[in-house]
Amino acid sequence: MGTVVAGDKRGRQLGFPTANLRLHHELSPPRGVYACMIKINGGNALLAGAVNLGIRPSFDNAEPSIEVHLIDFHRDLYDKTLEVFFLEKLRDERKFDGVDDLRRQITLDISSAKLVCEQFISSKS
Repeated sequence: MGTVVAGDKRGRQLGFPTANLRLHHELSPPRGVYACMIKINGGNALLAGAVNLGIRPSFDNAEPSIEVHLIDFHRDLYDKTLEVFFLEKLRDERKFDGVDDLRRQITLDISSAKLVCEQFISSKS
Protein backbone atom coordinates (compact mmCIF):
# COMPACT_ATOMS: atom_id res chain seq x y z
CA MET A 1 0.00 0.00 0.00
CA GLY A 2 1.30 3.43 -0.87
CA THR A 3 0.44 6.99 -1.77
CA VAL A 4 0.82 8.14 -5.37
CA VAL A 5 3.57 10.75 -5.65
CA ALA A 6 5.08 12.67 -8.56
CA GLY A 7 7.79 10.86 -10.50
CA ASP A 8 9.93 11.61 -13.53
CA LYS A 9 6.91 11.13 -15.87
CA ARG A 10 8.95 8.74 -18.03
CA GLY A 11 6.10 6.24 -18.23
CA ARG A 12 3.80 8.92 -19.60
CA GLN A 13 6.45 9.98 -22.13
CA LEU A 14 6.71 6.34 -23.28
CA GLY A 15 2.93 6.12 -23.65
CA PHE A 16 2.38 4.08 -20.47
CA PRO A 17 1.54 6.39 -17.55
CA THR A 18 2.45 5.00 -14.14
CA ALA A 19 1.58 5.85 -10.57
CA ASN A 20 4.75 6.10 -8.47
CA LEU A 21 4.17 4.89 -4.93
CA ARG A 22 5.63 5.96 -1.61
CA LEU A 23 5.10 2.89 0.55
CA HIS A 24 3.27 2.94 3.87
CA HIS A 25 5.88 0.77 5.63
CA GLU A 26 4.96 -2.34 3.66
CA LEU A 27 7.32 -4.94 2.31
CA SER A 28 7.61 -5.51 -1.39
CA PRO A 29 8.51 -8.63 -3.38
CA PRO A 30 11.81 -9.00 -5.29
CA ARG A 31 12.59 -6.68 -8.20
CA GLY A 32 10.80 -7.35 -11.45
CA VAL A 33 7.59 -6.83 -13.38
CA TYR A 34 4.35 -8.29 -11.99
CA ALA A 35 0.70 -8.62 -12.93
CA CYS A 36 -1.38 -7.10 -10.17
CA MET A 37 -4.82 -5.98 -9.08
CA ILE A 38 -5.26 -2.56 -7.50
CA LYS A 39 -7.73 -0.89 -5.15
CA ILE A 40 -7.90 2.89 -5.00
CA ASN A 41 -8.50 4.61 -1.63
CA GLY A 42 -9.77 1.41 -0.04
CA GLY A 43 -12.61 1.02 -2.54
CA ASN A 44 -14.15 -2.30 -3.48
CA ALA A 45 -13.31 -2.21 -7.20
CA LEU A 46 -10.32 -4.25 -8.30
CA LEU A 47 -8.51 -2.81 -11.31
CA ALA A 48 -6.03 -4.69 -13.50
CA GLY A 49 -2.45 -3.50 -13.66
CA ALA A 50 1.23 -4.13 -14.15
CA VAL A 51 3.84 -3.05 -11.63
CA ASN A 52 7.58 -2.56 -11.96
CA LEU A 53 9.69 -2.84 -8.82
CA GLY A 54 13.30 -1.88 -9.09
CA ILE A 55 15.90 0.67 -10.04
CA ARG A 56 14.94 1.22 -13.72
CA PRO A 57 18.37 0.24 -15.08
CA SER A 58 17.59 1.53 -18.58
CA PHE A 59 17.65 5.02 -17.06
CA ASP A 60 20.66 4.49 -14.74
CA ASN A 61 18.66 5.12 -11.59
CA ALA A 62 20.03 3.85 -8.30
CA GLU A 63 16.95 4.63 -6.22
CA PRO A 64 14.42 1.80 -6.07
CA SER A 65 10.92 2.68 -7.18
CA ILE A 66 7.49 1.12 -7.44
CA GLU A 67 5.61 2.12 -10.60
CA VAL A 68 2.08 0.88 -11.20
CA HIS A 69 0.35 1.03 -14.59
CA LEU A 70 -3.42 0.65 -14.31
CA ILE A 71 -4.63 -1.00 -17.52
CA ASP A 72 -7.25 1.02 -19.44
CA PHE A 73 -7.39 3.63 -16.64
CA HIS A 74 -7.05 7.33 -17.49
CA ARG A 75 -7.83 9.37 -14.38
CA ASP A 76 -5.63 11.39 -12.03
CA LEU A 77 -4.21 9.36 -9.16
CA TYR A 78 -2.01 11.92 -7.37
CA ASP A 79 -2.38 11.76 -3.58
CA LYS A 80 -4.62 8.68 -3.84
CA THR A 81 -3.76 5.56 -1.86
CA LEU A 82 -3.27 2.41 -3.92
CA GLU A 83 -3.36 -1.08 -2.51
CA VAL A 84 -1.50 -3.41 -4.87
CA PHE A 85 -2.14 -7.17 -4.89
CA PHE A 86 0.65 -9.04 -6.66
CA LEU A 87 -0.67 -11.94 -8.74
CA GLU A 88 2.23 -13.26 -10.78
CA LYS A 89 5.80 -12.31 -11.62
CA LEU A 90 6.10 -11.73 -15.37
CA ARG A 91 9.86 -11.19 -15.66
CA ASP A 92 13.00 -9.95 -13.95
CA GLU A 93 14.05 -6.34 -14.21
CA ARG A 94 16.62 -5.71 -16.94
CA LYS A 95 18.32 -2.97 -18.92
CA PHE A 96 17.15 -2.28 -22.48
CA ASP A 97 19.27 -1.06 -25.39
CA GLY A 98 16.94 1.82 -26.18
CA VAL A 99 13.55 3.41 -25.72
CA ASP A 100 11.99 1.45 -28.62
CA ASP A 101 13.06 -1.88 -27.10
CA LEU A 102 11.71 -0.80 -23.72
CA ARG A 103 8.41 0.36 -25.24
CA ARG A 104 7.98 -3.00 -27.05
CA GLN A 105 8.64 -4.91 -23.82
CA ILE A 106 6.23 -2.77 -21.81
CA THR A 107 3.54 -3.46 -24.43
CA LEU A 108 4.17 -7.21 -24.01
CA ASP A 109 4.22 -6.91 -20.21
CA ILE A 110 0.87 -5.10 -20.18
CA SER A 111 -0.68 -7.71 -22.49
CA SER A 112 0.60 -10.50 -20.23
CA ALA A 113 -0.60 -8.72 -17.10
CA LYS A 114 -4.04 -8.20 -18.63
CA LEU A 115 -4.35 -11.96 -19.33
CA VAL A 116 -3.27 -12.88 -15.80
CA CYS A 117 -5.75 -10.38 -14.33
CA GLU A 118 -8.59 -11.65 -16.54
CA GLN A 119 -7.87 -15.22 -15.42
CA PHE A 120 -7.83 -14.09 -11.80
CA ILE A 121 -11.19 -12.30 -12.17
CA SER A 122 -12.81 -15.23 -13.99
CA SER A 123 -11.61 -17.63 -11.27
CA LYS A 124 -13.45 -15.52 -8.67
CA SER A 125 -16.77 -15.54 -10.62
